[in-house]
Amino acid sequence: MRRSQVVDQPHGYALHDHVIWAHEGQAEWREALQCFLQEGVTQHQRLLYVAPQPAAELLDDISGLSEADDLLASGQLEVRSVPAHQAELTEDEVAEVLTELRGRVVAAVADGYTGLRLASAITRTIATPEDAAAHLRFECCVERAAATGELVVLCGLDRLETDLETIQSEFAVHPMRGPGPEAPWLHAIGADTWLLRGQVDMVSKVGFEHALAALAETMEGPELHLLVDQVEFVDVAGLRALVRLADRVATRGCLVLHDPPAWLTRTLTLAYGRVPGLEIRHGDEHHGRLR
Repeated sequence: MRRSQVVDQPHGYALHDHVIWAHEGQAEWREALQCFLQEGVTQHQRLLYVAPQPAAELLDDISGLSEADDLLASGQLEVRSVPAHQAELTEDEVAEVLTELRGRVVAAVADGYTGLRLASAITRTIATPEDAAAHLRFECCVERAAATGELVVLCGLDRLETDLETIQSEFAVHPMRGPGPEAPWLHAIGADTWLLRGQVDMVSKVGFEHALAALAETMEGPELHLLVDQVEFVDVAGLRALVRLADRVATRGCLVLHDPPAWLTRTLTLAYGRVPGLEIRHGDEHHGRLR
């Protein structure tokens, strides 16, 4: 099912949804978090809350959740502290975290739950440019996990503590997001297949470029597929970002643009001619879950 790009409530989300909730201050986050988790209780999902704060603070965040103590005691709900500095994690450590996440999804279903509901407070994990870039790559992987597994994710981002460039980058890889600055919309419908919607212009180009770089660094196979038939507008900066993505991907394979609008193909050809590492295809079937 296709869903709205901008969200205005921290509830109403189903498996495969990946939401970023832009809030102002810890009180707003706690209210949204508890609402999100409570919905998971009613849908009989296993619940996991992670953040780079001490466990005692995480327990305070969920203290208003109905029957929180019983949920913790039964194992349906777990809170867990995670590292704050994403850039300090090695590739192997990141891979272990993602493997564990997928394992938790499988285990939740095997235990009779409908899936896993994950809430993550991400503000303190993106405090530096290095951490923000590392976290963006991680979110691309989480998006693929949500697209292909019984998982629903809510990421909390405090706008009062985050710069605009980082917000735009995070918004670009979260298919659904809280009200905030305009950014293109990328979401996974397969391992290396992504749907791109919206507009790419001078306002959104920085976040878009960062998101595309993260896609290139986390691709799993030799081809990275972008479904672009729903793109509304791409300016010169956006075209340059696509060409740069093709250049990054060319060392291991190619970037494939599927069913681009005629104006996009024409503009790319006029501006860049034949781009190494870039292929355009029309009419291919790509099966995936459109949310």
